[in-house]
Amino acid sequence: MDRRESVPDGGGRERGHGAGRAATPRWWRIAMGIVIPTLVALACAAALAVFLSPFPLLPAVILAGWVFVLLGAVWVAFTVVQLVLYRWDRRVLIAPVMVVVTAGLLAFQVPLHLGWWAMQGTMTAHAQECVNTYEQQWIGVYSVESVHGTAGSCHFRLTGGFLNTVGIAYLPDESPRQGFTDREGVRGYESLGDGWYRYREVF
Repeated sequence: MDRRESVPDGGGRERGHGAGRAATPRWWRIAMGIVIPTLVALACAAALAVFLSPFPLLPAVILAGWVFVLLGAVWVAFTVVQLVLYRWDRRVLIAPVMVVVTAGLLAFQVPLHLGWWAMQGTMTAHAQECVNTYEQQWIGVYSVESVHGTAGSCHFRLTGGFLNTVGIAYLPDESPRQGFTDREGVRGYESLGDGWYRYREVF
């Protein structure tokens, strides 16, 4: 007969795993099951929103990174408390799973493709008019610094790129230089499809 001691899991049932340790307290369950996941979800949503642009703003990227670092530090502290003092609780996995999913979406550039899918019609309408301007404006979710060119060769310079010149261009009848380059003063293009490209010129 097995005489190993088992401990109630907090719901009246007995479990052998984690014997001798108490179940996680209510404050821990609220923190790891509600508060931290909610904050992480907001941070993940903000990160995905930042990467809707073909060229995310560097300050926004840095800020998002620091938010994840701070939330990660809090999560580690609560996880250490749970591992040292209490029995295993699956709530500890909620926040990491959301971060992993978000990282996967970013790795496959899902926000960029979704943003462009939503914006292509609007940008095409503006490109067909191609009203030249050097006034900053918002076109949908894109912050546009300037517009220059013609209806068949229209460039939209976007906010971002740090010191580099970045943007998107409508060039349906052209075949611009493909691929970004680190050569100063050389503009490289990457196709977005249907005559659209995103471009970068290194300062």
